[in-house]
Amino acid sequence: MSFNETYYKYHPELIKYGRQLCAVKIDIDDLVQETFLKYHIELSKNVVIENTRAWLYKVMLNLAITQNNKKNLHDTKIKQYKRPDIEIGIDEKFAKKER
Repeated sequence: MSFNETYYKYHPELIKYGRQLCAVKIDIDDLVQETFLKYHIELSKNVVIENTRAWLYKVMLNLAITQNNKKNLHDTKIKQYKRPDIEIGIDEKFAKKER
């Protein structure tokens, strides 16, 4: 089966699967696009994929997991490095009162 045939056959199915993996439409489109990109790369290497459907699903799941881990890591870094509110020291309070 050619790349185009595979794309048109499995694209709608992968979009539906993507809805189970992500909530954001842009993320779903990115996952599907990246899945087909990986498939195209494998075909260009003349790799034989015996079960195309299973391969596409597995790659898409792995990409979703990786994407989710990156987002969680990014959110953690933002929370970790968020600057806490700085309290005014006692000397600064007195200096403001004197003005």
